[in-house]
Amino acid sequence: MKKVLSIVSVLLIMGLFVSVQAQVQSGSFHFDQSSTEYSLHKGDGNRTVEVEVKFNKPFEKTPKIFLSITKIDSKNDTQMRYAVGAKYINKEGFTLRVTAWADTKIAAIGGDWIAHEE
Repeated sequence: MKKVLSIVSVLLIMGLFVSVQAQVQSGSFHFDQSSTEYSLHKGDGNRTVEVEVKFNKPFEKTPKIFLSITKIDSKNDTQMRYAVGAKYINKEGFTLRVTAWADTKIAAIGGDWIAHEE
């Protein structure tokens, strides 16, 4: 009987642990001159490119989004001015946005994202 209670206790604890684990999804992004409406490589002033990211499985709550840059191809004769962010975050997805300004010229930029729900 002790053995059965021990096994049931372990299974209950494991079930509880699995149910409280965080949900995490991740992906990557890449923008360059072949991307729709890409303008970070030309002109001056504020230029933006956006993409809508849809999660494979909707979250139960609105997740936090973490972004990282893993590659960037730019001219080296100007200062690097860019911002990467997530907006319109909800349970189904978010909009990933990259902005460059002034005389910064970015031929390509890419990175990774992680969506995390506690």
